[in-house]
Amino acid sequence: MITSSRAARLSTSAGFTLMELVVVMVLLGIVVIATSNFVITGVAIFTRGVDRQNMASTGRFVVERLSREVRDAVPGSVTIRDDLGDCLEFRPIEATFFYLEAPVAPLPAANTAIVASNTSYSYDSAASNYDAIVYPLVRDHVFSGGGNSRAVGVAANGLSDNGDNSSTLQFSSSFQFPEGSPAQRLFLTRSVTSYCLVAGELYRHTSSNGSITPGNGGVLMGRLFANGVGEDMFAISQSQYSGVSLVQVFLRLNARDEDVVLNHEIHLQQVP
Repeated sequence: MITSSRAARLSTSAGFTLMELVVVMVLLGIVVIATSNFVITGVAIFTRGVDRQNMASTGRFVVERLSREVRDAVPGSVTIRDDLGDCLEFRPIEATFFYLEAPVAPLPAANTAIVASNTSYSYDSAASNYDAIVYPLVRDHVFSGGGNSRAVGVAANGLSDNGDNSSTLQFSSSFQFPEGSPAQRLFLTRSVTSYCLVAGELYRHTSSNGSITPGNGGVLMGRLFANGVGEDMFAISQSQYSGVSLVQVFLRLNARDEDVVLNHEIHLQQVP
């Protein structure tokens, strides 16, 4: 039989007091807050590191891709398209030939030229969108048509092998190149490439004559660009001897209020 005094002792030792529960809850809260702050800080450091790595990778990709393409552009074709916004435009070289005979002033206009065969190039004989260019210095020189042009369209199936390490290039119309190349170079090109920054995203466009709507139909090359006022992505430096000689690329990328800035220069070897 349990006495009343023993029952009282059992009832008082059967659980925690309110004060003990409050103390335990406070201690658990402190532990949880300290642990969560540690985890949150670690996650924030990790995500910022990932963001920086992604921005740096995007910048390196854009700079590397752009450098390779611009260096292989037709001389004189690299230009800034202020009418389209922050855009860089150029005409890629499809092939380079050395001409042996060409209608260069003061020779009369003709519809053919004789060039040294280029066995490393595969000519698309079915295409009719080639332009032949001799001694280009500025943008107007690299587009067929107009009084300042040094380019003429090539006829479909317009390159034929003569069997003596030379080929005949057939133009779509009779043409006279106003000035000859010091190294007798003739460039073939087919398209126009444009890089445009639109609302923090960089797009690459390919067209026949540079007539594009930036961002519409282009290939997305990168995002998170945050170039501010006065921080155009593209700029060019002119040389009094060879036209455009330096393309400057300024990239400011931003994620989670953190910037990664890349400033790159592309030196062009002008060999018209």
